[in-house]
Amino acid sequence: MAMHHEIRDPVHNFILFDDFEKRLIDSEPVQRLKHIKQLALTCEVYPGATHTRFEHSLGTMELATQAFDTIVRKKHTLYKLDWSDDDKSEYRQVLRIGALLHDIGHAPFSHPSEQLLPPGYKSHESFSEDFIRSHYIKPLLQRGAVSFDPDQVVAVALGPERKSQEENPSVQLLQELVAGELGVDRMDYLVRDGLHTGATAGRFDYHRLLNTLTVIEHPTTGTPVLAIEKGGLHAAEGL
Repeated sequence: MAMHHEIRDPVHNFILFDDFEKRLIDSEPVQRLKHIKQLALTCEVYPGATHTRFEHSLGTMELATQAFDTIVRKKHTLYKLDWSDDDKSEYRQVLRIGALLHDIGHAPFSHPSEQLLPPGYKSHESFSEDFIRSHYIKPLLQRGAVSFDPDQVVAVALGPERKSQEENPSVQLLQELVAGELGVDRMDYLVRDGLHTGATAGRFDYHRLLNTLTVIEHPTTGTPVLAIEKGGLHAAEGL
């Protein structure tokens, strides 16, 4: 689907999205992230740290797309992804959705407030899953030209939280892309937090890291796993 909308972002410049994704972005659960500061009360010490979970979610979606396109474009990976063009299109979109919604369940003040969650909710991931399956999000996933399975979106959005339950190796790879050791969630918040706080700790060459992402075969399971080429080792150490 053609990208008809754009948002100017201080980290990634223009972030593009289509009509389907705009409906998700305009939904109440995603819009509420505009009122949840990424670093909670850190702005009392670092006045510039007023950025929110909303722009981080958009940034994670953007980096996830860049990472996916890099991997798919490469012909010399040690693991050949047996994906048709339709598979690539579907997995790319599921990845974008999962990355956009990965923090949708965060409460105010971020992780410290999780001890105040209602019974039955162990973490913000529980709220994220409920939001994705709710009347706010689920109908939007099934209303576009292509219908997306909420179970698959939850699996990608929650990443390691659900990796042990996921049997599809391709979806496991998408989970790694979002929230694994080399995941784009971490990339975006390190770069974004550094920009808004002015702190130099945690800065790394994420452009190099993205460009050197690759896929290899897990030595035990034989499934695809995310890896880094030799040229990206220095950047990965910064992550």
